[in-house]
Amino acid sequence: MAKKSSVTSPVKRSNVKIKVMKTLGTKELWGKDAPKSSAEDVCQRFKVGEVYVTEGTSMPKNWPCGWAWHDIFKEVMHLSLEGKFFIERGNFIYTCCTDGMRPVFYKIERVE
Repeated sequence: MAKKSSVTSPVKRSNVKIKVMKTLGTKELWGKDAPKSSAEDVCQRFKVGEVYVTEGTSMPKNWPCGWAWHDIFKEVMHLSLEGKFFIERGNFIYTCCTDGMRPVFYKIERVE
C-alpha cells in the first residue's frame, strides 16, 4: 500500500500594501480628559501618506513599530492568502493599531 505524502504544495502569498491614512493625538481623542504623558501627543513613528509593501506575509523593510505590526498582522495575513473582506471589492480593509492614546490608521490592500 502506497503512503500518502505529507508534503503540501506552497500556498500563494500576495504582497500587501499598507498606507498610513491618519494619526490621532491624545488631546484629539480624549479632550479635557486626556491623560498626562511624557510621550509625544501624536505617534512619531508614522507619517500620513507613507506606504509600506510586504513580501508575502513578511514585515516590510523599515517598518518602524513592532507593536503596530502585531496589531495589523491578521489583516495582512488574510489579504496575502487571498482572503476577502466584506467591503466593496473585498481586497482591502481599514484598520488601526491598538494604541489608545495615539492610534495610527491604515488602509491595507492586496497588491494584484
